[in-house]
Amino acid sequence: LINTVTKVADPWIDFSEADAVWFLAPSNVKRTLLSNQIAYGRQLVTKEKSFNQSSYISSPISDFSNEGFQAREPFGFVHELMHIFNTLDDHRDGGGSWGNMSGARMDFLMWDKWSLSWIADSQVRCAPKNSTSVHWLKPSSIKGKSEKLTLIPLTARKAIAIESIRSNGFNLKLPKSMNG
Repeated sequence: LINTVTKVADPWIDFSEADAVWFLAPSNVKRTLLSNQIAYGRQLVTKEKSFNQSSYISSPISDFSNEGFQAREPFGFVHELMHIFNTLDDHRDGGGSWGNMSGARMDFLMWDKWSLSWIADSQVRCAPKNSTSVHWLKPSSIKGKSEKLTLIPLTARKAIAIESIRSNGFNLKLPKSMNG
């Protein structure tokens, strides 16, 4: 589909100033015609330039409430977009079922928000790695500029991230057993 669309569009569109190419399905197209997916990673070649990555998105809003559309939408859509932007991983090294990137059932982790510059550096505490220290953090979903993340650096590229997660804000429906 991407190759066919590109072949038709390429003579009419000047891609020389583009940084990325996205293929979006019209909102009235049902998932039974174009599957519900976000695909990326394919190289796209136009007459002006090559793109290392193109993205195909078919997630019609008209399907949110029918035909078995995943209950995590539209936040699942945000999860997939973050993959396209190569911003966050799926926390395979310990995220479990926490945060948007680990299943899109709850808000992004403070680590994610800090990595994306959605919270200020002043909201992050750096703890010493070889000594005991005490840190008081406001829960991540509480509004305000207070400290919400503690980092314990282990190496130049690894750290332990600590935050307080409570059943409030976007995480209101989070079971109490997942508070911590």
